[in-house]
Amino acid sequence: MLKLVTGRAGSGKTVYARTLAGELAREGKRPVLIVPEQYSFATERYMLETLGASDAHNVDVLSFTRLAEYVSRILGERQSERLDRCARAAAMSVALANADASAQLVHYNPGKRRTDLVLHLLDAVIELKQCAVTSRMLDSAALAADGILGEKLKELSKIYLMYDAVTEKCDPLDTLDLLRERLVSNGIFRGRTVIFDSFKGFTGQEFAIIEQIMRQCDECVICLYADRSEPMGIFAPVADTAAKLVSIAKRAGVKVAVPERIEGTKRFGNDAVRHLESAVFRRDSEPFVGDADCVTVYTASGRHDELEFCARECRRLIREEGFRCRDIAVIARNDAMYSDIALDAFEMQGLPLFFDRRADIESSALIRLVSDALSVAANGRNTDDMVRIAKSGLVTGISREDAFETENYCLVWGVRGAQWKEPFDQNPDGLQGSMNDARAARLDAVNRVRERVESLTSSLREGMSGRTGKDMAAALYRFAQNAGVKEQLDPKCDDDRQIWQLFVSLLDRIAAVLGDTKPSNADFASLFGLMCSLADIGHIPQGQDEIVFSSPERFRPGAPKAVFIVGAADGEFPSTPSEAGVFTDDERIKLIELGLPVAQPFEYRIMEERLLAYTALTCASDYVYITYPEASAVPGDEVSAVPSELVTEVLRCLPDARKIRYCAQPGCRDTEAPDAAFELLARSLRSQEGENMKYARALSEELSKIDGFTGKIKLLEEMRDNRAPSLSEAAAKKLFGKSMSISPTAAETYHHCRFRYFCQNALGVKAMQKARTAPNIYGTLLHYVFEKYLSENPEGDIKQNVKIYIERFIEEELGGERGKNPRLLDRIRSAASPCSAAVANLLEELSESDFRPVAFELRLSGDETKAQLPDGSFVAVKGTVDRVDVFERGGKKYLRVIDYKTGNIDFRLSNVLDGLNMQMLMYLSALCEGGQFEGCVPAGVLYCPSYTEDIAADAGATDSAVAAKRDYNSRRKGMIIDGTDDYAIASAMEHGLAGRFLPVSKKGDKIKETVNGHLVSPEDFSLVREYIRFSLSAMAKNLRSGSIAPNPDKSACDWCDYAQICRFEGEKRESRSLAARDALEAMENIMKADSEVSENA
Repeated sequence: MLKLVTGRAGSGKTVYARTLAGELAREGKRPVLIVPEQYSFATERYMLETLGASDAHNVDVLSFTRLAEYVSRILGERQSERLDRCARAAAMSVALANADASAQLVHYNPGKRRTDLVLHLLDAVIELKQCAVTSRMLDSAALAADGILGEKLKELSKIYLMYDAVTEKCDPLDTLDLLRERLVSNGIFRGRTVIFDSFKGFTGQEFAIIEQIMRQCDECVICLYADRSEPMGIFAPVADTAAKLVSIAKRAGVKVAVPERIEGTKRFGNDAVRHLESAVFRRDSEPFVGDADCVTVYTASGRHDELEFCARECRRLIREEGFRCRDIAVIARNDAMYSDIALDAFEMQGLPLFFDRRADIESSALIRLVSDALSVAANGRNTDDMVRIAKSGLVTGISREDAFETENYCLVWGVRGAQWKEPFDQNPDGLQGSMNDARAARLDAVNRVRERVESLTSSLREGMSGRTGKDMAAALYRFAQNAGVKEQLDPKCDDDRQIWQLFVSLLDRIAAVLGDTKPSNADFASLFGLMCSLADIGHIPQGQDEIVFSSPERFRPGAPKAVFIVGAADGEFPSTPSEAGVFTDDERIKLIELGLPVAQPFEYRIMEERLLAYTALTCASDYVYITYPEASAVPGDEVSAVPSELVTEVLRCLPDARKIRYCAQPGCRDTEAPDAAFELLARSLRSQEGENMKYARALSEELSKIDGFTGKIKLLEEMRDNRAPSLSEAAAKKLFGKSMSISPTAAETYHHCRFRYFCQNALGVKAMQKARTAPNIYGTLLHYVFEKYLSENPEGDIKQNVKIYIERFIEEELGGERGKNPRLLDRIRSAASPCSAAVANLLEELSESDFRPVAFELRLSGDETKAQLPDGSFVAVKGTVDRVDVFERGGKKYLRVIDYKTGNIDFRLSNVLDGLNMQMLMYLSALCEGGQFEGCVPAGVLYCPSYTEDIAADAGATDSAVAAKRDYNSRRKGMIIDGTDDYAIASAMEHGLAGRFLPVSKKGDKIKETVNGHLVSPEDFSLVREYIRFSLSAMAKNLRSGSIAPNPDKSACDWCDYAQICRFEGEKRESRSLAARDALEAMENIMKADSEVSENA
């Protein structure tokens, strides 16, 4: 006998089903209670708690899947292992390829969209199986259909057949067909009562199974949602289900009892929620009159605001209403969109949240490693893949440091493909310096990584090529074993354990699907990737008292007292059904007319969505919250600012429901937890408005009383004021020490911006520089050629000599041509012409000078140039001087330093006031004060342009005019120190002081300076030297006090590598522009003022 039990949500249908099963169990009978899979655990627990172990044993709680296992066990048959969605997708991929090979598919040709097509076809076959549509039925329909639909059905039938051949009846849906066949020939349910509960509908296969159960059992009780049905009402799909059940019963000759309707609602704790259940989505319902504050509609500024509101309300319900976490549920139609946001929001409030979702495995380290290895096996050695294998952390013998070193080497030298087969032999630092013992040791470590990765991937490629699917799966398992993956995984980590088991399971499935076929490495990799994209792992609740976050179709209601429905924007919840798939809506209607019971078209699916919304809306007993966002900060997230019909229906039914709209003012929000209060404080500090600042001060005062927040608040205030967090004095002294070793370049970096110095020089954080495009390669080459030319003084043609030196540079400095980028070598060799011109200009200058080069690329280690600063500390000047020239006169040696510049530089004495242009001055001072040149007289610093530019001139310009322009461009810049009455020192640098090479010239008795050149007295230079010491002392003092805040000058932020860390938004410092005499006077005044302050302190 068939008995239908109907009622609305909360009417007591589940209580009825469980009570009936319990009564029969106590009478010693063996009732069967069949529920959806997600309800089975809760149902079994309920039966155990209410009946006790003895009587509960009499109730068989099953789902359709467990029913198949139950029948197989009773019949003593071994049930074949079922394919999951991963294996089914793999099987469909193979079936599609086989079908295309045999029939040349047109409408379902794999092409480039193979993965999408495989999934669409798999969904289509699943739907057909669920609707009990066979491939023969498709063939028959194809003959009756016209045009394109007939062609599509014919191809789909072929794919369907191939799919069945590949799966060999291991598809879970085939299990239901086998179950029906077994029930036909065995009376397993004779004399028993079978109860179905919590189903919203049944598939074609399930209807067929129910029919066989009806034929055997004494009574078949089916509980369904129902009401006075409207043709397009929310219960219309359920009414269709009921009508079909009655039709099946009559066809089977089974008596149909009068349906029992359960009136009223027992779930709801107040009239407003009770009325909402009875009135929502009903055209003839009336609005509720009375208190409806238990139902809230919240208009959020965005998705984050939605979840933050929910978390605050949950905490309030727990505190004020005495709720437990498990009394609350959060439901999102698109839970993936909200998952990460929800975790952050609820963690901020200190609330435990359980996600009823399964985590994908593609982002796991193991699957990424295997996918990269398969990519190498399929597509050859790709450096990105090889480096990721090294960095996976799952390969024994490769440390994190060595993996990162290998990555840097590949980036610097642009390692590609076949280069992985041969030992790497280049400088790990690229073109920065020559090879030494430390760099050789790093190179050895890089090569050990290369050998390990190359060995693993080569073995995998060899083990897969030309082999069967089974052999390829075995080769992939050996790869994981040889890599030592299992040893690297944490045995105590549940996720690691699940991932490893799933990986092995995926190999078993792909081996079963492919069998003895021989796919290409690329096809195997693609198939494995498809399976991984569909695989996932589950998580069990970590505690007994957690808020549940779920989607409505997976939600397992445990009688929550409050429900939060998020994302109720138009088109989201209820969602607008899409027409994605192999059939359009028009085609579905045609198929139904042809007698194929496929899923219903668009309008029917809309009703199903409304029913889903109804079940979510009516699952809680006391409080209902509906939220929707007006905007989204997530790129690509198209949010409708219009609320969905769920919101409009709730407000129609409950006009007096509580309506809240987000407030942009942080002070308008309640703070329920310290972390959330800190978040609000951070938002408040962004605004300088009075109320916000007042609110921020109040929050800051309260949070300061809680341990752990004082430092955080200080950091926030520093960020608000665009100040980087300063170091503590103790940390600064530990980092910088009492004696600092400072290069002039580092000092200049500091004066451009303290924070850049901290990152670059103190922490050593530097951007990687590719050797093949190193911007300083031309400068490095010129330094080499100048040094060799001036020290060796070769005879013959300058250009030919330069070409020889360039080849020597490639061999000596770069380690030869092997492994070098051809474009890099071409770039170096093409520099012969400008390099020759620069050499010629340099030789011509020296022919007009009494100063002679005595040192090239002179390194200052800092030991011989250590200088004591006014504060008692020492600063050691270190670096490399391009060239040192000496001139002897009157028993004294006059020394000048030369710096080759491939780029443009402006030298102004006023820049020294800002800590700039000190490099060469520091070198000159240091050399004359210590080391091999101690006692020499400072004579000057010159910046020598070592580049040539095309001369822009009119068509009628004379040769002399062009030559004059070229001389102007190659004129040196800098400062000359001369205390003689006749300018003898300056004249020794350029005979006649015509100003062709020097930045000063003599006209009669007067000296003329250029914009970028100065002639000063030794007394003036002493003042400059004293100011540099003062500047370095201030720099050391500031650093030791922890002052590292960004203070960029006008150009410091241009192309800065640390902009994303610093995020400076304040005003930048302007450089001072003063005449030389004014700059000297300013230096004297600054030092005098500082001295007076120190005396008065």
